[in-house]
Amino acid sequence: MGGEGHYKAYPNVPALFGVLISQGVATLHELKTVYTYEDAIYMYEAIMVPKYNEWLTMERNRAKKNG
Repeated sequence: MGGEGHYKAYPNVPALFGVLISQGVATLHELKTVYTYEDAIYMYEAIMVPKYNEWLTMERNRAKKNG
């Protein structure tokens, strides 16, 4: 997929908010009124760690297959 362009960033909301909203863990209203910044960071971590671990497993499997 290299060379096909770059992924689009969130142009109108902070990236942290964009990730949380797009993953369905919070609404913009909740992020502005209910949750603290620390809460948002914890939610982000809860999303990103499993995604990273999944990516790492896929990379290791690819390396085994090709190596």
